[in-house]
Amino acid sequence: MNQTAFISARDPQNSRAIPGAIFHFLAKGEDTAGRFSLMEIHVKAGNEPPAHTHLREDEVYFILKGEMRFEVGGQVLHAKPGDHVYLPKDVPHAFKVVTEEAHVLMWMA
Repeated sequence: MNQTAFISARDPQNSRAIPGAIFHFLAKGEDTAGRFSLMEIHVKAGNEPPAHTHLREDEVYFILKGEMRFEVGGQVLHAKPGDHVYLPKDVPHAFKVVTEEAHVLMWMA
């Protein structure tokens, strides 16, 4: 567990490519004593995960580029650049990229 300050940037050691998306893990749970994770994500439309529910983590998305539609516990939220979307744990959610691509920061706590 890391209890010290640190700096992180995008690089091959903390980045993963999956079909249609690139994840940059800027802070992992092991870096923050399990308090949070922070990812920078580029995802193309059509490569979103299926609807799911987190039992332990809240998620926050900050939209940098593109637009996304979130379905969260019966709510539909349309997010554009500059918007912040909160997805509470224990609530089913899904999202769709409605532009060609989205670029987001995702915080999990």
